[in-house]
Amino acid sequence: MFEFITSSHPDDCKSEAIQKRIREHAIQKGLKAKKEKLAHEQEKEPESINVAGRLNQVQIRANHTLLRAPYSVSPVDPFQSLCERPDKLAALLRHPLVYRAGEPVFKITDDSKIHFQGMEVLERGALADPLLFYALSFAATLAINNDHRSADSLRYRGLLLRELHTTILKRPLRSNVSFAVALLVLIGSEYRTENTDRRAVEWHLRGMHAVVAANTTSPKSHLLQRALFWQDLISCLAVNTPRLLSHMTPSDCRHLSSAPRIAKPFLECGFRASGLKFASGFWIIVEDIRNLCRIVDTQLNFGDSSASLGCDVRLLAELDDEGYPIDNAQANIESRVVDLLTEARQKSEFYGALYQACLYAAYLCTYKVSAGLWEGQFVPEICASRILDHVAQAVRSEVPMFSTNLLVWLLFISGGLTERHETRSRALALFKQSYLGHLEGLFQTWNDVTAVLETLIWCRAAMDRKVSRMWAQLSAEN
Repeated sequence: MFEFITSSHPDDCKSEAIQKRIREHAIQKGLKAKKEKLAHEQEKEPESINVAGRLNQVQIRANHTLLRAPYSVSPVDPFQSLCERPDKLAALLRHPLVYRAGEPVFKITDDSKIHFQGMEVLERGALADPLLFYALSFAATLAINNDHRSADSLRYRGLLLRELHTTILKRPLRSNVSFAVALLVLIGSEYRTENTDRRAVEWHLRGMHAVVAANTTSPKSHLLQRALFWQDLISCLAVNTPRLLSHMTPSDCRHLSSAPRIAKPFLECGFRASGLKFASGFWIIVEDIRNLCRIVDTQLNFGDSSASLGCDVRLLAELDDEGYPIDNAQANIESRVVDLLTEARQKSEFYGALYQACLYAAYLCTYKVSAGLWEGQFVPEICASRILDHVAQAVRSEVPMFSTNLLVWLLFISGGLTERHETRSRALALFKQSYLGHLEGLFQTWNDVTAVLETLIWCRAAMDRKVSRMWAQLSAEN
């Protein structure tokens, strides 16, 4: 207890005796307080251990959570300036199926780098720009899921549409190249999507057409125009959107060179012997494609070395640095084929299914003649699949027996030039189920087959090795 020390005068507190008593009292109180504190801690020691144990458990769980967490964004984005974690997009771009996601706007190279057509400035800033980041993420997630919608692809599409809308409100389109490229990627991803809404694709194509018109003075205007030309063309091929650009309009596509000519006459055209109805422009296109095939065979030493080309033809494989051009013979032919395909769709009852199959096959052959670095999987696969769709439809109706050679060519082109096992198996199944009885004894050797194929459209350099594998498989199974 406290001890009260009384004094009659303030000076009495300064006496030595009183000061000694004050010091002794303070020491006693300090020792007593220390003993009470130690006793209290001893009484609480079991509870302290339990609290420490719980804290240790919490710390252990927290440490485990950190170890299991994904790679942190901080080393690659220390200032958190990016819209999302770039390491996730980098992982998406390394997926083997993503290489076909960007044709014809961008290409994923073997070292997982993004290559836009002639737009190096976009390549350097692709991960920092929300428009390009979400566009690439949408295209990649869609490709990984085999062009079917998923939760991730829908999320990225929504984020991309939001960024596009925000950009339209805030920045002028005249100077915004990244907006145009993101919109091009969106268009390409949409027409690839299974059961897509064609109206949405058409709407975005028209928006892109307005962007190109607003950027006519930009140094990149010709690149945007080229990319729009191909997106417009492939979209029409895939989902039947109306064409916005035409090879007939120089202001749209500059100058599309006409197909090259070769003086040497061809053998009889197998299409005429099929007895089907063809549009008048089809015959000119077939001759142009056969000319192109002969040029490729001659250049690659597969054809008649005595054939005089009479012209200098640059193929797509020789234009890898420039990407898809719109001023060469292949682009000219493909654009004309798609125009005929649009007409055939509108008059399907008149022309029939096999004519449309022939148009898809003509496009596929022209595409496969030379594609180089930019060859993707979507365009040839959509052509091969549509060929088989129309052939199967024709089989259910009355097909003239003198169309046998044409059917053989269609099935070999679609099944031989595909990269997908499912499509090749489907072509083989059509052979076995519908035509094998008619074909027995007609084609004993591969040379017999090529003799027929050469009367239609055939390029030995681009097709012989691939299609012969299908013939070997068909022969081995029967």
